[in-house]
Amino acid sequence: MLRSPAKETSTSKSNTSPSRSDSDIPKLCKQSQPSHNITDNSTKGRNAKRRRASGESSADSNNLSDFKNEIKDMIKEMMCDQNSRLDTFERYIKEIKCHYTKIQDTNNTIEKSMNYMSDQLTSLEANIASLDKERKTMLLQLSSLQDKIYSLERDAIKTSIEIRNVPKQPHETKDQLFLLVQKVTKALSVDLQSTEIRDVQRHPSKKEQKTSTVTIEFCNTLTKHRLLDSVKDFNRQNSTEKLSSSTIGIDSQKTPIYIAEKLTPHEKQLFFVARKFAKANQYAYCWTSNGRVLIRKDSTSPYVVVKNESQLENMSNANSNSSK
Repeated sequence: MLRSPAKETSTSKSNTSPSRSDSDIPKLCKQSQPSHNITDNSTKGRNAKRRRASGESSADSNNLSDFKNEIKDMIKEMMCDQNSRLDTFERYIKEIKCHYTKIQDTNNTIEKSMNYMSDQLTSLEANIASLDKERKTMLLQLSSLQDKIYSLERDAIKTSIEIRNVPKQPHETKDQLFLLVQKVTKALSVDLQSTEIRDVQRHPSKKEQKTSTVTIEFCNTLTKHRLLDSVKDFNRQNSTEKLSSSTIGIDSQKTPIYIAEKLTPHEKQLFFVARKFAKANQYAYCWTSNGRVLIRKDSTSPYVVVKNESQLENMSNANSNSSK
């Protein structure tokens, strides 16, 4: 069951809060005025602080804005500088690319030229090889033709002999030359008919020379060899008084006369070189027979037919190597 609160007595009310009369109200109002002033001052202070704080914050915001603007300007400047550099770099890249393109085109042109030259060289090498082969063939043919010419020249003079160092006669005629041949055959004790002589001629020489060569062409080689053999026998039997101009009765002076078979110009040169080779390499014999040049080391060695100067060079090299 609920109970109602007890009523307060007058004594308790008087003890807890004293009573005030209407005359005390003005006093109470005057006492309460300072508290209102304090409140107003504190409010003003807070407002001033707020104003100062807002002023400081506005200054900071202005500084921050300036800083941001500076940063933006710096970034813009850096970006402009970077863009300028990039533009320059791009321009250089374009120029390099252009140069590279030109170089590449030049290299392609050079490569084409080199390929063309390589093809031309290959073709040229083939042509050179073909020409070299033809040259060797032509050299062989030329050598064969030379041998044939030399053979024809030898055949043309195979019946002829030469009488060298014969004194000249003033206003000499063919009859005098035939008479000279008869004197020579008589001195050699050779029975020779005038019909066996085909032709006689004296070789041209300088006017100041008192002697020259006389060529005699016989009708056959038998007569030629018979006369040459008789010359060898005469000089062997008369070693102190060999055949001379006085022997045949055309000059009182003893001008030596040499009789040998007629040689072609090629065989004369080869005979000259062969004599030098024989002397340098101690070959005992070097002579000619039927237009051929022969050499022999000694009486027991076989004879060698000399065909060209290269053969003598090879023989000389072989002799020098064997001596080492």
